[in-house]
Amino acid sequence: MKKNNIKKYLFYISLTPYLYVIIMSIFYAITGYGINLGNTAYGIDAMGNYLSDLFSDILLALFNPIIIIIAVLWISYQIYYFVSTGKDNHQNNNENKNESPKCLDLKKIFFVISVLCWITYFLSGIWAFFFGSNTGGGLFNKIMEYGMDAMLHTWFWNLLAFSLIPVLPVSLIYIIIYLVVQHLKNRD
Repeated sequence: MKKNNIKKYLFYISLTPYLYVIIMSIFYAITGYGINLGNTAYGIDAMGNYLSDLFSDILLALFNPIIIIIAVLWISYQIYYFVSTGKDNHQNNNENKNESPKCLDLKKIFFVISVLCWITYFLSGIWAFFFGSNTGGGLFNKIMEYGMDAMLHTWFWNLLAFSLIPVLPVSLIYIIIYLVVQHLKNRD
């Protein structure tokens, strides 16, 4: 087997946890996800409840040093794969100038991911506008908000959550830097 095939297969194996989370989220959206004492959620609520439970379980598991090591190695290999694949393609393109470049552009990939973070953020508020947002009320009483209140509440809490875990600020800074650099490149 070639070295590139082994790298590719290891990369596919490292993607299996993402695939598992996606499949389980869809499964719970269809079949329902039991929350407190038999209450069952369906659809987007079930997906959100499953993902929040999974996220809290992952945070608790991070106190185990073996899981930290596995997670760091797993994510590091994915980053290594993208960087090494981009370098290999770039070297091959320099050797064969007649072929079209197939270099993996990490800057563009990170830009698309950053834009997707903000699109998801805005879509969550629009979803809450039309379908409501649970604002608490205890174990048996659900207080649902709809309309502009639900949208603004959802945006506020998502912005707060993803600023504490700095996903949205970092992605916004990256979007601005990428657009400025691209504008300066195109101007020259």
